[in-house]
Order: sequence, then structure tokens, then C-alpha cells
Amino acid sequence: MEKESSLEKEISAEISAEREASELFEEFKELTASEFFRRNKQMLGFSGKIRSLTIVFHELITNSLDAAEEAGILPEITIELKRVDKDHYIMYHKDNGPGIPEDFITKVFCTMFAGSKFRNIQSRGQQGLGCSGCVLLSQMTTGMPVKITSGYKVGDKIKGVGMTVKMDVKKNTGLILDKKDLELDSTGISAEMHFKDVSYSLSEQGAFEYIRRTMIANPHAKIIFKDPTGHRYIFDRATDIIPPMPKEVLPHPKGVTADDLIFMAKHTDKRRFRSLLTSSLSRMSNKRIDEFQEITGIDLTNVQKT
Repeated sequence: MEKESSLEKEISAEISAEREASELFEEFKELTASEFFRRNKQMLGFSGKIRSLTIVFHELITNSLDAAEEAGILPEITIELKRVDKDHYIMYHKDNGPGIPEDFITKVFCTMFAGSKFRNIQSRGQQGLGCSGCVLLSQMTTGMPVKITSGYKVGDKIKGVGMTVKMDVKKNTGLILDKKDLELDSTGISAEMHFKDVSYSLSEQGAFEYIRRTMIANPHAKIIFKDPTGHRYIFDRATDIIPPMPKEVLPHPKGVTADDLIFMAKHTDKRRFRSLLTSSLSRMSNKRIDEFQEITGIDLTNVQKT
């Protein structure tokens, strides 16, 4: 009887330890993109002190180059890196690009997967993670807000605005802590960011070497860099010719999936599938459509979107 009583107690304990599915899913959560990358910053390239700072340089410089080139401006970038303490730096970044309109500043700097590069066009960045990733790293390592100044044209005039912003990680949006109008005589963006747990180095993986190699690949740019020791480097442009902008291309038929075709069909303004295919895919002529019709036996000319 004692053995049976002991067995009953073990079974009873196991049953009481079981949790219903509804209880388990009380802890079910959804992560915003900002929360995800906050937990997985290495996926943004922020791994190691030297590499993390180099990635910050990369993201800000490439964004400035892309913006200036698209606006037809010869890029000129000024960077100052000031050491506050061991592994603690303040970075000042300024460019002469077209600037960012006031309503889009927090979207560019504080929202993951937001940007103007989601096109079938070759560019240095395609994910909308660059500036916002730098702000996230700054906020994670120091808790400090970021100061942004933007000068942009409205008609024939230049409008200037200064903002102090932080990222709301829970909502993947920006919080404006302070804002004021400024009088500026040129367009462009300037940013002041604090970083800890990063390191400036002259090694092959360091920020200085990144700038040097960037200038080799972009001879039309000019970068002025002041390092933590106060030494000022001027990387002058070797040409005044801005490279021609790459052309946007349509996806090739061999590079699309069934899901891509379904997505195109749902979001097209074309009424017939023949028009959809010829306007949405490259190298898709009416002759090719006729070949598909012969193979499939489907009259794509008369098939309409419902």
C-alpha cells in the first residue's frame, strides 16, 4: 500500500506540473525589427570593438555617397572621431548631400527597414538598416541620444532643422527629444553619435583603412578625417566626374519564383496577364508570351485579373 501511495504521488506531481497550451502562449510575444537587432546586433556587423566602429564608418559614408550621387553632387564628407575615454568615442559626421526633409529624419535614423533604396537598382545599401543600425548601437552602448542637423531645399530656399532623437525599440520608431529650426547656407546632413565598446585602429580591419580603400573605389569623393589624436587627413578627389547612375532593371524570368509572380499579379495595375508579364519582367516580349501559350495551352491574352 505504501508503494502504491508513493506511485500515486509521483503521477499526481507530474500531472500538476503539466501546463496547458493556453498558459504557454500567455508568454507569446512579437518582436519589432529594432528589438530583434538589439538582441542580435552581430547580424548588423557589430561584432568586436574594431569591426563595430568600422561598420559605423561604412554605413554613414556609403549613405552619404549614395545620397550625393543620386542628387548629382560631388560628395564631400567630413568626419571627426573624438576619444572621451577608453573604448568611448564621439563621432561627428557631415556631408554635402541633398539633406533629409524634416518629416523623414526619424524614419531614416530610427526605423529599421525604412529607406528609399528598395528598388531593382545597384546601390551600396538595400536593406534600410544603415543609419538606424548606427543609432541603435549608440543607444545600446551609451544610452545617449543622437543629434541630427539637416539642410534641404524647399523651392529655391534652404530649410534647416536640428533634432535630438532616440529610438523607441518597442515600436521601431523615433522619439524627438528636441527640435529647432536653423539657418543654413548649404544642404547636407550632420550627425553626432556616442559609442562605447568600440575601438579605433590603424589595422587592416580598422576605420582608417576603410576610408583609404573607399577613396580608391570612389575617386570622385572627398573625405576629410580627424582622428582621435587630432591628426587631420584630407583624401582629395582625383576626378570631378560623377559616375553615371545605374539604371533600374526588371527581374529576369529565370530569377523569379511562383510567389514572386503571385505577388506581382496581386499588386499590378494591369488587367491582362500578357501585359503584366511584359511590363514586370525583363526580356519578356510578346513572342515569348506566344511561346508560353503554345506550351501551356493557356490564352494569356484573354486571361484577366479578377
